[in-house]
Amino acid sequence: MKPALLFGYKIASTGCYACLLGFAMVLLTNSSPPAFSFESGHLLLNSTDCLPGTGYSSLFMGHSFFSPVAINFENHAHANGFLDHQQAIVHRGGVNGAPEALWLDPEARTEIQTILQSGQIDKLGMTYHPDFPSATGYFTWVDEALQYNANTIFFIGIPWVPYPENGTLEETTQAWLDLQNIVIYPLIDSLRSIYPENNFYAIPYGQGANRLRQLFEAGQLPDIQALIGPPQTSIHSDQLGHGGLMLRRLSELVWLGSIYDVDLLNYDYNPNFSIDLRPIAASILAEQDVCYTCGGESICGLSSSAFPASEPQHQIYLYPNPANDIVAIFANTEELQDEPFAITIQDIQGREMLSKIIRDGEFLPIQELKSGIYIYHLRNSERQLLKTGRLVVTQ
Repeated sequence: MKPALLFGYKIASTGCYACLLGFAMVLLTNSSPPAFSFESGHLLLNSTDCLPGTGYSSLFMGHSFFSPVAINFENHAHANGFLDHQQAIVHRGGVNGAPEALWLDPEARTEIQTILQSGQIDKLGMTYHPDFPSATGYFTWVDEALQYNANTIFFIGIPWVPYPENGTLEETTQAWLDLQNIVIYPLIDSLRSIYPENNFYAIPYGQGANRLRQLFEAGQLPDIQALIGPPQTSIHSDQLGHGGLMLRRLSELVWLGSIYDVDLLNYDYNPNFSIDLRPIAASILAEQDVCYTCGGESICGLSSSAFPASEPQHQIYLYPNPANDIVAIFANTEELQDEPFAITIQDIQGREMLSKIIRDGEFLPIQELKSGIYIYHLRNSERQLLKTGRLVVTQ
């Protein structure tokens, strides 16, 4: 059985730069770092209002399903008139690019702190890895950033699902939607509730992998010859799922529309593909829940979600959650008590990890599940779906 991680991938830290296919990165180093400064010393005003002005001074930090998208982003920003956009990128491969992992790594922590201490960072972008399923790393970096710029805007980039060959298009699409709706959105709700004066939002660029695969399987991507293969002619460049050239270019456009609210359909951009990527990116953004765009909380209000949290307000729920050895099902209504339930636990790729018939209050061992976030489905004896939720496992 393959690893039961939400993203299931690990990349050795010694090889973390090879996966960037030779692109240059902005990386700051070492034990006695000099004071960090962007050339212009630009500090954006009005950042809490999502007004980009002439450009953000940005810090993007993450892994190889995130950092390669950031590399070329500065060119897009400048091409659209955001000439004061500047960026630093801190990259670590695989799990080492998770926010909490970056904090626990002394070298990475110093590198990032040096950038933040300049007081010039207007926007901080992070991503996600399931080996660190709690919100700890996000809260830690938010606290750190706000010490130096109280108006910092934060986003979480939602990467695509790894190991694309392990699932059908329908399965990988649903897996990505589960990651967005059950994991990332509640995380953003929690951050907004603790830091109501700041903006937190999501960039759904990982959906691009599913859109390209849909077009490829329909025979509508003449430039793409395989799901996995050479990066110039494939959606993914390896079995793990690193982005090919087209996927990275599409993801850059999603970032551009999200960060700077650019009208993508009127952006004079031609990456020399037979297909126009701009309407694909625009459609991904158009389908995003507006509550999770920049400033969306002012439109939709704050959710009562918390991350991670037990859910006693529901008629039926798992407890404890997070858990490390056992969970139990609890029903809050008489009609559900003593009812047999079918529980299925899947990783975010849609792979079934556990399936069992269980009754109210009965314990379910989960020792075989590795640390990470999983999606569970509860059905009644007639196989009707009662609830879908997230289970956080901390082994």
